[in-house]
Amino acid sequence: MNHRSGWRKRLNELIELREGVMQPAQYIAVLAGIRRSMDDWIPAPKFEAFKQLVTQLGFTTEVDCVFSPVDPTAQAFGSEYAPTTKAQGSAFRFAEPDQFQLHDEIHVVLARSPEAASETLALVWYPVIINNRVIYKPSVDVYRLGLAFGYPECCVDSFMKHNDWPRQNTIAEAAKRSECFSWKANCLAKNTVSMLIFHMPCSFDCTATLDYSSSLIDEVRSFSYEFAARIEASLRQAILVINERTAFVLKNATRGVNGRTRYEGVASLRGFFGIEDSLYEPCLSALTKGTEVDIADGSVVVWTDGRMTDVIETSCDRGIAEVPLILDFRDK
Repeated sequence: MNHRSGWRKRLNELIELREGVMQPAQYIAVLAGIRRSMDDWIPAPKFEAFKQLVTQLGFTTEVDCVFSPVDPTAQAFGSEYAPTTKAQGSAFRFAEPDQFQLHDEIHVVLARSPEAASETLALVWYPVIINNRVIYKPSVDVYRLGLAFGYPECCVDSFMKHNDWPRQNTIAEAAKRSECFSWKANCLAKNTVSMLIFHMPCSFDCTATLDYSSSLIDEVRSFSYEFAARIEASLRQAILVINERTAFVLKNATRGVNGRTRYEGVASLRGFFGIEDSLYEPCLSALTKGTEVDIADGSVVVWTDGRMTDVIETSCDRGIAEVPLILDFRDK
């Protein structure tokens, strides 16, 4: 079928099924053949309706497992080595729809072909803790998963080298290799509905990433000019980055003669996952009260009307390498 047929109506139905939390551009990317596959987390009570809808659109689906919430204060043995996704998993094939709890989610793979869906399913699993034993994902599976998703190979290679949260900062590594900062390679909105790319680019002017994003924004524009414009406006921003999960848009930012960045407001890029980070609240509070910000010796320094009002120290001993940067994606 024509992948544009009836999309606008069905996109609204998908957003409703996903309770307002979804990856619209990524669905379009797979639907248009720009990306090979993707995964998503669907509210369990709505899964059958979701599956029927995406099947009508031409997707093939494969189910990984059922994710149930865990007590955020509970600490399982080895949980400090787990990724950002922390949940209790159970086999979907043994579950009955009436057994699902309100907040259960189905982890599902979507692709246009059964072969791509099956390949991704074999690689998309998370590290698991069973009987106090941590079973890690082999590096080869991480590498092959990036390719199965359809990410640029150069970016997958970079991810394999630098995705070590306690020791390296992938955003900082990408920034070091960038001659310019294109909004089409801005991955910092990946936890919001305005994401264009989900992968971590090897640089913010990566040719393969820009080709991918250019094709995708054109497809999004053909579905909804307004949504494409919203994505572009959201990505063409100056952004203060602390680490991969904590970043803030600096609204109407300008560079002062004193070298500081002046701004007229701040917006969080925390997105819908709401991952805990000890620096999030202090940074948000300080920036909200401030009018200028700068980076000095690895610290975030905030001024209010010419007066220094806060200094937020960063470190690399909180489980994630904090490398504060101000990246301006507005010009390219």
